[in-house]
Amino acid sequence: MRPHEMDQACQASSVKSTCCIGENEEESPWEPLHVELGFPADQSTVGAVMARGTMPVENRHCEVPEKIL
Repeated sequence: MRPHEMDQACQASSVKSTCCIGENEEESPWEPLHVELGFPADQSTVGAVMARGTMPVENRHCEVPEKIL
């Protein structure tokens, strides 16, 4: 969804979530995720994902109110 195109929300929604999760590489019994994904162990990486609720209510097909209804 591109801001100011199809997502015209003017307020936040409980289905649009943000979180930041860090790995404790020093104490983890597994190799770091970035290494598992093929990056060098000494390289710093960031992963990003859009998290949404299980039942999003949205319209991506048109901008005409009558057609949405």
